[in-house]
Amino acid sequence: ILFEGLHSCFYLDHPALKNRKKIVRLHNIEWDYYLQSSYSESIFWKKIYFKRESSLLKLFEAKLQNADLLLSISPKDFEYYQQTFSDIVKYLPVFHPHNEVNISKGKGEYALYHGNLQINENIQAALFLLNEVVPKTKIPWKIAGKNPGKEISAACLKQRVDLVENPSDELMTDLISNAQLNVIPSFQDTGIKLKLLNALYRGRFCIVNPPMIDQNGLGSLCSIATNASEFASKINDLADHEFSDYLISDRREILSKKFNNVLNAKHLIELIKQL
Repeated sequence: ILFEGLHSCFYLDHPALKNRKKIVRLHNIEWDYYLQSSYSESIFWKKIYFKRESSLLKLFEAKLQNADLLLSISPKDFEYYQQTFSDIVKYLPVFHPHNEVNISKGKGEYALYHGNLQINENIQAALFLLNEVVPKTKIPWKIAGKNPGKEISAACLKQRVDLVENPSDELMTDLISNAQLNVIPSFQDTGIKLKLLNALYRGRFCIVNPPMIDQNGLGSLCSIATNASEFASKINDLADHEFSDYLISDRREILSKKFNNVLNAKHLIELIKQL
């Protein structure tokens, strides 16, 4: 039986499942994700909600001892869960929509930030770029995502940034592919960020900060900045560079080893056979 995420594990210790093989796909260190979400939340009652959920999830984690196999989604999560659950924890990279690298050579005409703009982490990242980075750069910008609020809309208008609201999957793919730079800061070092994988499989240059690539093996494929000045400097430096065949080949080689859906599916099958 496969349980998808900690939130689905209510019946993990049910007596009726005692003799069944149980696998849990862990999406994050959930209590840590909720705790970090509380730090970025400005509304008081939501901050309290996230902190309370974090405490409850940390207690609920004890149920995982009833699983036969725990599959962590990142090396950092693997190290955390292995401390408590030891041999039943295995690292299995995230599955994603891409089976091959498909990147356009040459240059794009804009820098892009994309994400669900209803989530506080992404709102914080977008406003950081709009208020502290965009004014220091020379390249046009686009911000794309789901349901942007008034603060982001106002900041885009002030900085003359093109805001793409609720793009379709097809349009989002085009935005990522046609950008010169995918700029993706994060202020929560939890799990694996699928939007980074999307950008690496479809986009040209990627500029991130350390929490975005913490222990996920993708740092060598990105330019890394730690503050607004470094982001602006790297953006201005890469704005006129062409994305070459060599860079595409390097991207393909690393991603095919670390995030290959076929190889990871075969690994999952072997882990199930060993139960």
